[in-house]
Order: sequence, then structure tokens, then C-alpha cells
Amino acid sequence: MTDATAAAAAPAAMEVDAPPTVTPLEAAFATVAATNPDAAKELQTRFEHMVKTNDTLKAQVEQGQKDKQVDKEILTRELTHLQSFLSPETQALYNIDLGQLTHANPAMVTNAAHRLVAACNAEFMSRGAHPSAKRVRVAEPAAAAPAPVAAAPADVATSDLLRRALATQYGM
Repeated sequence: MTDATAAAAAPAAMEVDAPPTVTPLEAAFATVAATNPDAAKELQTRFEHMVKTNDTLKAQVEQGQKDKQVDKEILTRELTHLQSFLSPETQALYNIDLGQLTHANPAMVTNAAHRLVAACNAEFMSRGAHPSAKRVRVAEPAAAAPAPVAAAPADVATSDLLRRALATQYGM
């Protein structure tokens, strides 16, 4: 073998022969396992439970990040759609910019969204603003007053009964 070949083979042999490094946690676990096997089993069970819980929480965080991204995309799409209704003059007046609506700072996005809604409100109100038509009074012919109807004898008797009942009740 040449020196170069031997030099190349030596580090490879060292890497294979070197014992794997032990982390402090693994060393502590080995110590507990050597002194108290029952406690080591309990410790291992709890540690496995912590790892499973950690993996579950990581998955939930990842799902939350995906949901957050979807919500951001929907919000951006809808705000862009609203912005398409605005005239350039209204956009300039309210300082509407798509970059502000997609900014990383939530306060800036909220402020920009409020201005966009106010601009849309102003734009839609101005589109619907028409001068009201002047009202003209139309003279209608006056209806003839109905002729007075003579009281029928039954009506007189009923009103007489009512007067007597009120007089009896209230001492009139």
C-alpha cells in the first residue's frame, strides 16, 4: 500500500472503531436503569408519553400554520377583489395598496383593510347617489262628505243602556 492509500484507510477505520457518543440524558438513564430497574421502566414510559405528546403538538402546530396560510390567501383574494371595484382616484384618496394588505405586520394589514372597506363604502355610496326627484303635489278632487245617517231606534236604545250602566257603575 502506498502512503496515500494507507492515510485514506486510516480515518475510515477510526470512524468504524470509535464508540458512539452518549448524550447526558442517555447516560443518566443508564445510571437509573443500573440502580433501579423499576424506576427505569416508569421513566421510560413517561418519556415515551412525552415524546408522543410532543409529536402530537408539533402536528397540531403544523396544521395551524397550514390553516393560517389558507386564511391569509382567502383574505388576500377577497380584499383584492374589493380593491378591483375602486376607481384610481378613490384608491389614491384612501392610499389603498395591495402590498399593505399582504404585509407581515398584522396592525398594518388591519389598518389597510379598514381603509379599503371605507373606500369601498365611499365608492358604492357615490355610485348610488342621484339627486332626488322634486315632488309635485297632485290635486285630487275632494270626496263628497257622506250624508249624516239618522239614528235607528236600536242604536238609541243601546246608547241609553250604556248611559244607564255607566251611571250605575260610576255614579254619574
